[in-house]
Amino acid sequence: MVNVEELLGKYNIEFVDHGTNVAKGNVNIQCPWCGEADHSQHLGINIATGMWGCWRNAKHRGRKLSRLLIKLTGLSTAEARRVCGEGTDRAMQRGDLENAVQGLTEGETAAETPAPRTIRMDPYARPLTADGRMQLRAIDYLVRERGFLRQHIGRLVQRYQINFAVSGDFADRIIFPVKEKGILQTYLGRSISRKYALRYKALAEEDSVKQVKDCLYNYDHAMKGGRVCYIVEGVFDVLKLDFYNWRSEVSSVGLFNMNVEDSQIELLYDLKKKFNRFIVLLDKGQVAESLTLESQLKFLPHIQCKFIEEAEDPGELTPAQARKYSLL
Repeated sequence: MVNVEELLGKYNIEFVDHGTNVAKGNVNIQCPWCGEADHSQHLGINIATGMWGCWRNAKHRGRKLSRLLIKLTGLSTAEARRVCGEGTDRAMQRGDLENAVQGLTEGETAAETPAPRTIRMDPYARPLTADGRMQLRAIDYLVRERGFLRQHIGRLVQRYQINFAVSGDFADRIIFPVKEKGILQTYLGRSISRKYALRYKALAEEDSVKQVKDCLYNYDHAMKGGRVCYIVEGVFDVLKLDFYNWRSEVSSVGLFNMNVEDSQIELLYDLKKKFNRFIVLLDKGQVAESLTLESQLKFLPHIQCKFIEEAEDPGELTPAQARKYSLL
């Protein structure tokens, strides 16, 4: 088997050997089929087998390294097979076209894609229900501290799969799973106890598929589309706007902070055609952030930056105030 890293270096193909999208035993490159849509390195190449696959598009995969090299460099099939150490045979001698067709058909099984990493929810986490004294404390926090109506808690918990841990590393924390295409990427816990100085706690980077800062909270719900998508900062900002407006075809996604990462821009590209308008809803006084975000997100249709007026941030809106944002 040819040395994959040396081969990529020989043809000046940029690759990474660690990071959010890189599975163990792989190196990653920008997917040549996705092109400009891949703003990071989402095509992984197994350095032991040469099998390769894109995490963005399951059709972009194969087990012949030569096929990938042809796409990247424009080499002939014969030359690509030679430098990849795949040898020669009669089929190759009958012509490059036959081999190219064969290569296209050989690389279409799902087993050829490097398996994405998976994680599980915290072992002490349980769905937030009205069972038990600690669970009731968490519900009281959502009602008294966060302004959700008690009669809505059941639907809120069910829609966003909210959990709560009574012990373990996330003890006394409401836990919000962060998913993409139904796959758990990481999770974030919010303390309901004043004894913890750290209010928000994210799953450690090494234990996550992706870090929180590389994800969009509520991405899967937003991918269903609608009229308006709000881009906000925190989890509770998302919940207020999304939960009280989803019947009005208004959705919301959270950046977790107001610095947009490349991986988040890729996810926003996925949402680009799902909505007519995008509105960045900022806290009071975030003028500098509005200028930066408007520049970074100008690829989104009818993008606007607005400042919240009724509260300090969207998470402090009352349900009645939140519903008014379906009219903007």
